[in-house]
Amino acid sequence: MKKKHGKFKFYLLSLALLTSSIVTLLAYDKILWINTSSSLPYGLYYSKTIDNNLKKGDLVLSCLPSKYANLARTRNYVNMGICNFNTAPIGKHIVALEGDHVKISNEGVYVNGNYIQNSLPRVLDNKGQSLNAFLFDGKLKNNELLLMNDKEESFDGRYFGVINKDRIIRYIVPLVTI
Repeated sequence: MKKKHGKFKFYLLSLALLTSSIVTLLAYDKILWINTSSSLPYGLYYSKTIDNNLKKGDLVLSCLPSKYANLARTRNYVNMGICNFNTAPIGKHIVALEGDHVKISNEGVYVNGNYIQNSLPRVLDNKGQSLNAFLFDGKLKNNELLLMNDKEESFDGRYFGVINKDRIIRYIVPLVTI
């Protein structure tokens, strides 16, 4: 009986080491992304290479424009990472693409006349610091898009506006979230 129990421990330990090695390798290869921001569910996400087939609803990792990356880092909206001002990329959904009419106002965000749920810009963040909506009303041009999440506290296109699609670095897919 003792030998069976010892074999089981050996297999369990081997499995744990193998799993740990795979996770380390995947994370090193930037295939795994851990979200610690409240604007998406916390957890582990699989990331894959970006292509030219971006569409509405895609969940992507993006670097913020410089001005907003500095603000996000200073206010601890994002962690340290590989983007401007050593900020981590943000995980957001694409809600508008080239040709869509976007209106960002103090009343909320509209895409082609349709109101985006939970898009009313906040005046203050969770720490009581002022936030300003990025006011915009126009048709998106070539390579432009709008990123948002459906959470009221998300730091998204309501505050940094329309971005160029070259800021998108990877697609992400939830693996394990809470």
